[in-house]
Amino acid sequence: MLKNFEDHIHTEKLKTRTRKGIPDCHRGVVWQKFAEIAKFKEEKYTDDYKSVLNDYSFEPVTEEEIKDDIDKTFIKNVWFRDKYLHGQRLLFSCLKAYEKYNKNVLYIKGMAFLGAIFLTYMDEQSTFWMLHSLIDNSKYNLKTLHLKNSNSDTEIKLIYYKLLSLLKKHVGKVYDHFKAKFMHPSMYASQWFLSLFSANFKFELLTRFLDVYLLEREKVVYRIALGLLKINEERIINAKHVEEISTIMTTIGEYFNIQDLFNIAFEFSISKTHLKVN
Repeated sequence: MLKNFEDHIHTEKLKTRTRKGIPDCHRGVVWQKFAEIAKFKEEKYTDDYKSVLNDYSFEPVTEEEIKDDIDKTFIKNVWFRDKYLHGQRLLFSCLKAYEKYNKNVLYIKGMAFLGAIFLTYMDEQSTFWMLHSLIDNSKYNLKTLHLKNSNSDTEIKLIYYKLLSLLKKHVGKVYDHFKAKFMHPSMYASQWFLSLFSANFKFELLTRFLDVYLLEREKVVYRIALGLLKINEERIINAKHVEEISTIMTTIGEYFNIQDLFNIAFEFSISKTHLKVN
């Protein structure tokens, strides 16, 4: 399929194979094709990445945010666990460069996890362009959530509205329990959409999620969100207090089989029309 990739990009076969998991040896190449970073490289000067790295103007507050985020990123992974060693240095360079390159974008907690995942499968400059594609490529629809001085509050409220509507339709018992306990999506789901589960999922699950997200986009986030709530339905419903539910939600990405989650998530019917609600 990689030899004639453009012939397969819109086929059901590619979608089916991607949902089963992209082979690790091909993951970096395929992710870049899904994210269309070649287009960004062609449209921009080839030395953009190096030029922003050599620009020493940077807000100290943002720099500290990035360092703090990196210190909490995949701490069990040998490449990223040691402060100031190779993995952390590369990750800091990528995140710092992107923040300087796209000055209109807020740094979002958890972005370091995405950068770390990409660095595991590709070089430093490609990681930079992957982050840029996620934010700036209209196909992923993340830009309005990350822009400074934007109506991001309105956008996230719309996302919560869509999630609640889908939750009521597909996982009604959890919807009713949350409603009774006054649990709003802002209390558990903001990072799911802002950082694409990267701060919640283990490495293996995040790679599988990115496989399908980079191809199928926004709809996948809702599918996985519903899948997480469905697979934890009994635990959530049995929790009598908000504090108990909150504890469950903070560890919701830890206690299940990846394939079980995918099997549940992709059974949910979500129409494009529903996600266009405004």
